[in-house]
Amino acid sequence: MEFQNGSLVYGSDGLTSSKNEMISFNTAGAVAMASDTALPGRAIRAYRLAQNFDSKLPAREKPTDRVPSGLAYGNLDTNSESENFNWPKEEVLRFIDSGGRFPEDIKRRQETVDKLTDPAEKASAQLRLDASIRFPGPNSPLAALMVRANEVPESLSPAERLMWERAQSVSLPA
Repeated sequence: MEFQNGSLVYGSDGLTSSKNEMISFNTAGAVAMASDTALPGRAIRAYRLAQNFDSKLPAREKPTDRVPSGLAYGNLDTNSESENFNWPKEEVLRFIDSGGRFPEDIKRRQETVDKLTDPAEKASAQLRLDASIRFPGPNSPLAALMVRANEVPESLSPAERLMWERAQSVSLPA
């Protein structure tokens, strides 16, 4: 890798090393979901995009962080507690212990699956539940990829097959 003026020098794509395009960078410590670690560089794309725009866009005034508490805002009074909601520590720890999943939601969804009588419909619903458990997060692209890999594997492109193989190794246990 090459450093200039104390900074890493990226390749032309902004994700690889300027000295060797086979070296990709990935901030795996700052991921939102498993897919951020499945492909090299995915987790830093937004950061690199922001850096790129920062050098091209004019400076602007920093917006106010929040509406001050107690002010009339439309027909509502602002309330700092509802604006700055904090989970109780016990709830945060329970969420972390459950791998970023809500156990009550999973239990409710499992009960719905268990009530299904048609075998094909039940298997499909169970697969979708298992995918959302394995790849938690809103609209997880890897959960959708898991469903496709199980239901219509021939529909996966070579890149999607590679991503699916990598995703299985970094995913939460089912």
